[in-house]
Amino acid sequence: MQSSGAATGHIGSIGMGDHACQFYRTAQDLSQTLIPYFKIGLENNQACVWVTAQPYPSERALSELRAAVPGSDRAVASGQLQIYSYDEWYLKYARLGMDELVRVWFERKDEAVATGYAGLRISGNGSFITRDAWPAFMAYERALNAVLRDQPMVTLCSYWLDSCAGDDVRDVIECHGCGWSKHEERWEALAFSVDGAGQEVAVESCDIAQLMEELLHTYTSSVRLEGDPIFLFKPQAANLRLIIAELAANAAKHGALAHPGGTVRIQWQVFINGTRRLQVRWSEAGTSNLVVPEKVGAGTHLLARVAENFERVFEPSGMSCSFELSLGGRTIRFDG
Repeated sequence: MQSSGAATGHIGSIGMGDHACQFYRTAQDLSQTLIPYFKIGLENNQACVWVTAQPYPSERALSELRAAVPGSDRAVASGQLQIYSYDEWYLKYARLGMDELVRVWFERKDEAVATGYAGLRISGNGSFITRDAWPAFMAYERALNAVLRDQPMVTLCSYWLDSCAGDDVRDVIECHGCGWSKHEERWEALAFSVDGAGQEVAVESCDIAQLMEELLHTYTSSVRLEGDPIFLFKPQAANLRLIIAELAANAAKHGALAHPGGTVRIQWQVFINGTRRLQVRWSEAGTSNLVVPEKVGAGTHLLARVAENFERVFEPSGMSCSFELSLGGRTIRFDG
């Protein structure tokens, strides 16, 4: 089993009181995150409940955890680690209301603490949720999110990106306090930038040009960057990184970056429309026989939710799109 450093890094940032989400694409994505997630829990004397679903069944989960964490079988035997398939867990509680479901987790937490554990670590997978059951499940997620803060509990909920429509992505993001999405070989943070007092939490800044160059270094000769020097704070940079990574991946597979001589021009500017806003335009050229997608993919749905005023146009020479991000008055701009 291989685990990426990026996955371990973001998993390590999830702590007690957090209700986190992640959008994955493959079983390997789940392996990269959930194995280190539960390794941290077992090594820190936390009771662990892992509810699995396809494409990462309980048998594979336990097998890979055994390889990564010596003593996993002892943890299972003692009850510290409990692994269920979704039908064993969720169908058992299918008739309960959302308040009762939340109460089940709190009872588990109280039992764990009384037994001597430092808290309760939970992970579930929402890939099995049917369209009819989706509203009720989101209500349950919102109820859980409202009561987790300051509790000795941590939860990581996984959702299969390819099965999520645009509204689904929005629903999940609104029900959690932090989250990530898998793009190419790296996990990109979704910006959850407001704390309980309504203040942005992160203060680190990032140069927009440096961010672009980092993401597009493979295509340096084919990409032209145009814009003023601007430094973004962490939540703003996280959203922009997510968008550019998705656009670059699509261009490398189907667009200008997949064709010899193809080019991408990225322009940005800051303007004020009530608040300070970043406007970005992505323009591809040199694409021959461009095929317009028959349906809107999950990645595009996600971009449309992360960005504002997202517009995309398919032209004979290539795709172009534009979008905006709110800067909330918190950027550093150098005019000379």
